[in-house]
Amino acid sequence: MSTPVDLRAETEIIGAERAGVGGASLRVLGPAAGTRALLEARRSVLEWSEAQQRGRLSPFPYAETIAHLRSVGRSRADGELRSHLRAALDHAWPGAGPLREWLPMTMDQEDGDYDSYIGNAVLTAASASDGCLLSEQLVDGTIVAAASDLVLLEAEAAAAEPSATQSARLRSTVRVLALVRDLAPDFPLATHLFDGLSGLLESSSEQTAHDAYRYAAAIAEQVPSLVRDAVDITLLPTTRLHDEQMFVRCIQIFEGLYRQVADRVAQAAIALEGGDTVRAHTVLREGTQRVAATRVLYRVLTTMPREAFAVIRAHTHGRSAVQSRPYRQVEDLSAPRAREGDPLSPETRDGMTLQTGFLRLERSLGAEAVAPVREAMHELDSAWRTMKRSHWGVTLKIIGRVRGTGGTAGADYLRVTAEQPLFPVLVDPALARDVQ
Repeated sequence: MSTPVDLRAETEIIGAERAGVGGASLRVLGPAAGTRALLEARRSVLEWSEAQQRGRLSPFPYAETIAHLRSVGRSRADGELRSHLRAALDHAWPGAGPLREWLPMTMDQEDGDYDSYIGNAVLTAASASDGCLLSEQLVDGTIVAAASDLVLLEAEAAAAEPSATQSARLRSTVRVLALVRDLAPDFPLATHLFDGLSGLLESSSEQTAHDAYRYAAAIAEQVPSLVRDAVDITLLPTTRLHDEQMFVRCIQIFEGLYRQVADRVAQAAIALEGGDTVRAHTVLREGTQRVAATRVLYRVLTTMPREAFAVIRAHTHGRSAVQSRPYRQVEDLSAPRAREGDPLSPETRDGMTLQTGFLRLERSLGAEAVAPVREAMHELDSAWRTMKRSHWGVTLKIIGRVRGTGGTAGADYLRVTAEQPLFPVLVDPALARDVQ
C-alpha cells in the first residue's frame, strides 16, 4: 500500500512559483500546457499499443509520457495514462530497447522500491557490454552521464532563476563534474574537455551558468547514446520539486560507484585465491579512489533544504538507499557479516570473502609478503567509513533524527553502521583465530 503524503506541504514549497533550490522543477507545466501534455501522452501511448497489436512497429513515445510524469510528479501520474502504460507493457516485446525495464517505473506508485525509484533495471541493461566498450566502462558511462545531467539541471535553474543558493548548488555540481574521472575512471574522457572547468568554481558572473551548461553538454556527448538515453529516461521524480531531480542523479551516481567497488572487492578476493597480491593491491586501490571521490557528492546533497527533503521523503517511503544491493555486496564480499533479519549469503557463509582469503594467504606466505594488500585494505576501509560518516552527517543535517524511509532508525542507524569496519580483523586481530 502507498503511504499517505502531505500534498499541502509540497504546494506550499512551490506556491511562490520559484524554480530551483527549494522550489519547483522547470519541468512543471502550467494548467493549460499541463492538460495538453497529458492528453498528448494518453493519445500517443494508446496509439502505440494499437499499432503494436496490428504488427506495426514504431518507437515508444517516451518524450510525451515523460513530459506528463515530470510535470506532475510520478506519484500523481494520471490514472487513465497509467492504464494505457499497463496495457503497453503487454506489447513491450524483447528487442524494444529499455521499454520492458522502464515501464514498471511509471506504474510503481503502490509498490515502488529503491530499484524502481532510480531505474536500476534500465541502467543495468544499458551498461551491458556493447562490443566496443566493456561493461565496467559502460557503468562508468552511466556515472558520467548522470553527473553531466546534474550540472545541466542546475545550470538551467541558475539561468532561469538566479539566486545565491542556486549559484552555490551549481558550483557544487560543477565540482562533481570536475572530479568525474575519479568517480568513473574507466570511462575514457579527453583531458581537454575539462580545460577551464575548475575556473567556474571561482566565478559568480551571469555567464557561469551558460559556461557550465556548455561543458556538461560536451562531456555528456562522449557517452554512447544508448547509455545517455537510459540515464535520461530514468529521471522520473515522485514530486514536482527541483531538489528531487538533484537527489535522483546523486543516488544514481552512488549506485554506479557501488557496483564498481563491489566488483573490485570481488576481483581482489579472486586474485588472493590465486596468490596474486599485486593484482589484489591494484584493484583495491582503484576502489578506494572511487569511494574517496564521493565527498563531492555529499557537498551537493548538503544544499538540499530540509523542508524540501521532508516532502520528498513523504513520497518515497520504502525506497531507502539501504536497499542498495551493490552497497550491501561491498560489505558482504569484504568480510563475513550478518544483519538483523538478514541471514548470511551462501558465499559469505562458506567463507568466500576478501578478509578470509587475505588471512589464509597471510598464513601461507607470511605477513611481509601480503603487507601491501593489508595496507590497501586499510585504505579502503578508512575511505568507506569516512563515506558513511559523511552520509550520517548529511542525514542529520537535512532530516534530523526521524526514522529512515527504509524502516531504520535514520541518522542513529547510520551513526552506528559508520563505525563498523569493512574488515573487522584489521581492527581486532584476535578475530583471525576464528578463520580456518
